[in-house]
Amino acid sequence: MGLGEVLLAEVMDQAVEVGARRVTLEVRVSNSVAQALYRKYGFTGEGIRRRYYSDNNEDALIMWSKPLDEPEYRRDLSAMKAAAFRRMRILPPPPGA
Repeated sequence: MGLGEVLLAEVMDQAVEVGARRVTLEVRVSNSVAQALYRKYGFTGEGIRRRYYSDNNEDALIMWSKPLDEPEYRRDLSAMKAAAFRRMRILPPPPGA
């Protein structure tokens, strides 16, 4: 439905707002849908946490974003966020809100 993308777009925007340099996350190695979304937002796989998830001992892929201070990446983030909000038919919050 796109809600995950809207949430990720907002988190990335907030990371920029607070001056974060990069964002990192862990995702199940079996979760190809989430990995595709993160790659769309410029994340790359940087390592594996073995047996990270205690429910089934599944490994986690460690992913890192591109540097958030790169002007081209920030433009891309802004465009992807606007598109995600349009697809959900909701208005994005005003800048700084």
